[in-house]
Amino acid sequence: LVHGNENSQFTLIEQYINLTKHEVKSNSVIEISLKNGANLKHICLQNGMESDWNFYSLAINQYKNSIFSTSIISLSGNRIINDLYCNLIENGATIDISGLYLIDNNSHCDNHTIINHISPQTFSMENFKGILSGEATGVFNGLIKVFPDAQKINSSQTNRNLLLSETAQMNSNPQLEIYADDVKCSHGSTV
Repeated sequence: LVHGNENSQFTLIEQYINLTKHEVKSNSVIEISLKNGANLKHICLQNGMESDWNFYSLAINQYKNSIFSTSIISLSGNRIINDLYCNLIENGATIDISGLYLIDNNSHCDNHTIINHISPQTFSMENFKGILSGEATGVFNGLIKVFPDAQKINSSQTNRNLLLSETAQMNSNPQLEIYADDVKCSHGSTV
């Protein structure tokens, strides 16, 4: 549980590494609240064994003029499931989410994101990239939701993937759900 007080500025680095040669199952939940003007840079590195299961949830509430940037790097593991829930609650809240997943053999990686633009003049950038080889599989489900009163927002979402074998598979599902009319939103996907 992380609380960023008004005008605070800090960096949080998480690292998940399995140094044993045994199967590990992990279930991590991180909840973040950033008050007025808080600025948080976050990095999460996931590097396990081919038999590991990693369930990772990150939820964030952002208030006026707060800034959150995160990079989630998934390098190996049997199953990796990343869930990100982001609420831009007050004007000026800005979020920048990036992800990189490098998976091979029979590994699988899920990235699920939800960004809720609840207030006007909020901003989000989302960019996930993946490289898959062997019989690896991946899923990207990204939703940007713009609430009815959230005018003058700017949001972009991108998912780019490179398959290095004929048996690797990637399912990409970028989504926009817009209930306001004065917005600038874009999304795209490439496999």
